[in-house]
Amino acid sequence: MKIAGIDPGLRNTGIAIGELDIANSSLIITELYVIQTAPMNGTWKTEDTLRRCKEIYNKTKEYTKDCQIIFAELPTGGSNNQTAFALGAGFTAALIGLPQSLITVSPHDVKKTVLSEHPAKDRNKGAMVSWAIDKHPEAPWPTYPYQGKFNPVENFSYLEHLADAIAAIYAGINKVKERNGKTGR
Repeated sequence: MKIAGIDPGLRNTGIAIGELDIANSSLIITELYVIQTAPMNGTWKTEDTLRRCKEIYNKTKEYTKDCQIIFAELPTGGSNNQTAFALGAGFTAALIGLPQSLITVSPHDVKKTVLSEHPAKDRNKGAMVSWAIDKHPEAPWPTYPYQGKFNPVENFSYLEHLADAIAAIYAGINKVKERNGKTGR
């Protein structure tokens, strides 16, 4: 079954596409995308946010068109009202109107799923990225050419969105298992 994990945000939205084999409990990540939008000078913030949301929605729809289920992290709060609005707008833009089944997870669910075995002091973005790369070496992680070789991109602020998208899949699968366990299905 083709599935997607999404880490939505107004500036960076991470998307991981994969093949989930339910019978064997295996996941292979086949595609990774980061949708990046930037503010445009000379426009109202709300108008610009709308433009960016449309861009996120259109690309998300394109990338996930063949997926049956989408697992997405719900963003929470921000340092101010504008940030919180932008987080909500980015999430809504990425997911509203998509025809697939949607399973949402919280940032806490994502971190608990991935980093629960790490000591509290080691639960950070770097640990999340390392987990995702170790768990899915088959994924098409971004690379750059240098001295005739392709080297992995080491920009954690970029890779973090891809790692969070993958982690959203695992947190969503756990959420479904827990829900089905409680209802006896």
